Amino acid sequence: MTDSEAARAVDIIAGQDGEQPVLLEAQALVKSFKTPAQTLTVLHSVDLTLKRGEMVGLLGVSGVGKSTLIQILGGLDHPTSGKVLLDGASIFDLSERKRAALRNRRVGFIYQSHRLLPEFSALENVAIPLMIGRMSRRKAMDRARSALNDVGLEKRADHKPGQLSGGEQQRVAIARAMVTEPDLLLADEPTGNLDQKTARNVFDMMLDLNQRHHLSCLMVTHNPELANDLDRQLFLDRGTLRPATEAETQAEG
Repeated sequence: MTDSEAARAVDIIAGQDGEQPVLLEAQALVKSFKTPAQTLTVLHSVDLTLKRGEMVGLLGVSGVGKSTLIQILGGLDHPTSGKVLLDGASIFDLSERKRAALRNRRVGFIYQSHRLLPEFSALENVAIPLMIGRMSRRKAMDRARSALNDVGLEKRADHKPGQLSGGEQQRVAIARAMVTEPDLLLADEPTGNLDQKTARNVFDMMLDLNQRHHLSCLMVTHNPELANDLDRQLFLDRGTLRPATEAETQAEG
């Protein structure tokens, strides 16, 4: 049984009582930065739970620490204190090498900027995480082509980023994040640089991928229309995290 098949089996068993298992949990996260003049704390004892298959919006004004939280949850940055658990195991108890392997295998990242490598084709950009994970080039390319097909870009596989529209570039970035079949998707303003129509199309595609692959997603967004289509919304306010009010989701735009 593969890891993804095992995860689905857990979901089926858990679904018998109507509850999905917890995939990601943050416990009392604190993040502080020291400057010559003071210590600035941007996260104050943040707790968060994300269940399998759940899509959650992360809201808050610019500069409040949303991106910092995403970086910590994905193991790219260390908290000052607190824990991040993936399937109940603390990711910061792992060595840097093992944590990098965990990110490569189980966590997908999407950013506001697509961060594609301009000298490589769409197909090669999508295949990069697989080849970093030591998959053969031939198998990685086959998997990458399938991921591009999932986002409707199979006919653009040989095009370089400069030959693609903004929406197409972001769809390539999503395919790259999804190609390893991660359990967790962390998206930091994935539609922030797109026009309204393209943003809606990209967002709907992410909802479809969530339904088909049953992945969990935490998405930073300032778009109230998109946020309200997610399972629930959280609000980061002066370093503390809590459920967003209806007024806050409307004020985000």
